[in-house]
Amino acid sequence: MMISKKEVLKAQDNWGSGVVKIGSLKNDRTECEAFTNSFLNDLYSFKNGPVLFKPTKCKIEQFRPTKEKALSYFIAGENRACEEDNGFAIQP
Repeated sequence: MMISKKEVLKAQDNWGSGVVKIGSLKNDRTECEAFTNSFLNDLYSFKNGPVLFKPTKCKIEQFRPTKEKALSYFIAGENRACEEDNGFAIQP
């Protein structure tokens, strides 16, 4: 089955809106983590195995095949999975 232009635009809108929401939650770490986990579950297919996710702002570890590493890229934190991560989605 082919993916329509409308479906692509909806997915892009959902992704962009989700990233903005993650940023808006940065001062409430618990809620930010919960939403980001939900965001990753909804928009990526980590439950089916490794994902070919390539963050745009990474130089050392250029691919993030697991949800844990994607979470690290989006919101970083003390327990981040990749040392170079600064929380892409929570930066101004």
